[in-house]
Amino acid sequence: MAGAAVTPRRRRKGRFRSDGGRPRPRAEGLPWGRWLLLGLLGAMTLWLQWRLWAGPDGVPQVLELRRAIEAQRQRNAELAERNRALAAEVRDLKHGLTAVEERARQELGMIRRDETFFRIVPREEPVRQ
Repeated sequence: MAGAAVTPRRRRKGRFRSDGGRPRPRAEGLPWGRWLLLGLLGAMTLWLQWRLWAGPDGVPQVLELRRAIEAQRQRNAELAERNRALAAEVRDLKHGLTAVEERARQELGMIRRDETFFRIVPREEPVRQ
């Protein structure tokens, strides 16, 4: 059998198909169904894109909220620094007399018994006409 030609076996049509090899019917009854499905998918895509870029919860509002959050964080940092300074001042007022004396001088205009107070008033310039 050295010189015999080997021919490939041909499969019979439909041998492994569940319908027994019968031809499938074409869906010619509803050719517009595919277009309707594509149209609906396209409309949904356009609607979702509109919601994303121009809708009430879209990208512009997200960016605006991020800017507002960053501004609030900066404001919080400023207020935290102010709170630290006020806490240090309260600590000084509770434990040190120097801070109390300085505050009395600045806010109440108080002076010690052995001090002399001088007020320097700037000279008023004559009004030129």
